Amino acid sequence: AAESRYEHAMRLWGAADRLQEELGGAPWPETTMKVGDPVELARAAIGEDAVETCLSEGRAMTVDEAIAYARMDAGP
Repeated sequence: AAESRYEHAMRLWGAADRLQEELGGAPWPETTMKVGDPVELARAAIGEDAVETCLSEGRAMTVDEAIAYARMDAGP
């Protein structure tokens, strides 16, 4: 089955979250204020297990892998 946009986004979110932790950056509260919590929106759409799997896969990516993945088309 084709990857959903939610899965794609959660993998990228996981990668970004890990990088943010490594660099010591602060969380992005303005993101959640403008669009709501993206992780919660994904959980509602694809379920808790799928979100946690995608976040974990994203957190395991190297920076180069995350960049290449971000450039991929996630499909519909």
